[in-house]
Amino acid sequence: MTHRKAIETRRLVAAANDGRVYRLDPPAESVGAYVLVSAAVVFGRTETYVFRCTEDGEVLDWCEAEGSLNGTLQHQDALDGIGEGYTIARQP
Repeated sequence: MTHRKAIETRRLVAAANDGRVYRLDPPAESVGAYVLVSAAVVFGRTETYVFRCTEDGEVLDWCEAEGSLNGTLQHQDALDGIGEGYTIARQP
């Protein structure tokens, strides 16, 4: 089994949102090499969504990608849902 890593490359600052860009190593077939994971409370509901994005965090597709889920604010939970799952790792 390949060790799949999600390396945080950028934090996006927003008042009600914890958004971070991760580089996936190796890239996921379903979402590519970079994803934006956004955790927020919206209308009293917790949600953590995954979006395909560029290295700079520019969203390529606003449709919720594989790994998106409700009921949590944990980035790791969303990353677990991409392909065979990714583990948050430190920048080398």
